[in-house]
Amino acid sequence: MSTKYVRINIPIISNSENWSKNTLPRRRISIKTFRTIFYFLLLVSFTLNIFYFTRPKPLPVSELLYTSRIKSKSTETTINNPLKPVKPVKYSELTDLIIVPGHGVYQNELSPTNETSWDITFKKKDQHKIFLRHIAGGIDALKQHERALLLFSGTATRPLPTFMTEALGYWLAAKKLNWLTPEIFSRVMTEEFARDSYENLLFSICRFYEITGNYPDRITVVGFGFKKNRFINLHLKAIRYPKIRFTYIGIDSDVSPLEDKNGELKNGYGPFKKDPYGCSEFLSSKKKSRNPQNKIHGYNLSSPQLSELINYCSKGHNDLFSGKLPWDI
Repeated sequence: MSTKYVRINIPIISNSENWSKNTLPRRRISIKTFRTIFYFLLLVSFTLNIFYFTRPKPLPVSELLYTSRIKSKSTETTINNPLKPVKPVKYSELTDLIIVPGHGVYQNELSPTNETSWDITFKKKDQHKIFLRHIAGGIDALKQHERALLLFSGTATRPLPTFMTEALGYWLAAKKLNWLTPEIFSRVMTEEFARDSYENLLFSICRFYEITGNYPDRITVVGFGFKKNRFINLHLKAIRYPKIRFTYIGIDSDVSPLEDKNGELKNGYGPFKKDPYGCSEFLSSKKKSRNPQNKIHGYNLSSPQLSELINYCSKGHNDLFSGKLPWDI
């Protein structure tokens, strides 16, 4: 049996076809370089971890979208309420007016729940708590109607250098207690010229017109319960505003109800019954004493339809204003 061989021809490469001696050399990372890179990455990782665990923690989403509402007669207990998306306020579309007349000046230093932070003419025990209940009542009424405007009403009843008005003090008290939540903030304002209850009503109507360009379809007043008859039987009658479109929310103190009623008959209801527009010496002197800074309103110009009513003085309890009014039916 014969053996067979296979012949393989290997081509001969000439010198001109030889591979170049300048081929890239094989690169290797030295141990020193590797250690440098490793320690650098370790340092970066350590720094990022330190930053992550020590960074200021953001508010949770629930606190960004929710707010605290203090709802208590005299304490600062917070209750979380979900907020609806805040809509821009179209003031021309507001229809209802809510009035909270002022009865004291908040100094905006300590908490509104602290009695010493209030300047009150006739001090009674825990009277500032009643003021806070009036403020809370106005805000609660506002939250029930998205087309309502809340006005705190009252002028600067203290002489300079105290610049604070009763109205602004109430607004600041509500703000300090976190009651002016985003969904109502733009619908809570002040009327800072009223010197008595009649002007609380009339001047707030004028202020409503300044803000909205309209007169209110309905009015709600939140104040002392013993003043309810004064507003309904005397003030509404004086300006001829329809009773059917008016609501009074009375919140009184439990300390001296009889004293309050007797004082109302002597200093409030009685004098206004004889003098519906507050022009007599007794009521006009009270207004003057409650305006030591001599502030002057401009409602005659901003509410021209009411200028005659603003300047009107009756000659007796039956001599009521007979001119044309915006709410005449």
